Amino acid sequence: MSSHKKKNSNSIQEIEEMATQPETESLAGAARPEAESWRDLALRLQAERLTYRRRQQQYTEERITEEQNRLLREFLEVADNLEEALSHIERDDPLYRGVQITYDSLCNLLHREGVEPFSAVGQPFDPQYHAAVALVPAPPTQEEELVVIAEEQRGYQRGEQLLRPARVIVAQREQAA
Repeated sequence: MSSHKKKNSNSIQEIEEMATQPETESLAGAARPEAESWRDLALRLQAERLTYRRRQQQYTEERITEEQNRLLREFLEVADNLEEALSHIERDDPLYRGVQITYDSLCNLLHREGVEPFSAVGQPFDPQYHAAVALVPAPPTQEEELVVIAEEQRGYQRGEQLLRPARVIVAQREQAA
């Protein structure tokens, strides 16, 4: 066993001597820039991977929001139809109560999802939020160029995002000759 220890001891001593030799030090010095280059590459790849992951997460969240908004717009059509049905049913008809409950339930669902109607009547016409279905002459007292005077179909937004513009009738001030 002592010959084995002696052999190992010699091997370690030989390695230590080789490590202190000038040629070994120059090889290690030459390898440093390459090692740093590989380290830099690894760091850049890691940063790119994190950036890619963030972009993918943002893209996924945007697609989910778009799909939710598409579905909510479909519900708005159902709400419009229920509202129209209510306008044609007598209040004392038992059917009225059933349609009203359904309409209220749908409106509550939309509200929970952040969908809210916005007011258009009396507001200056804004093509971002209003779709003009008719243009009529304005009363002489109107100061604005274009003002919404009636709403054919209510507009809705979800937070700051427009889901559906209001379909409106707009009063236009007479042009001075």
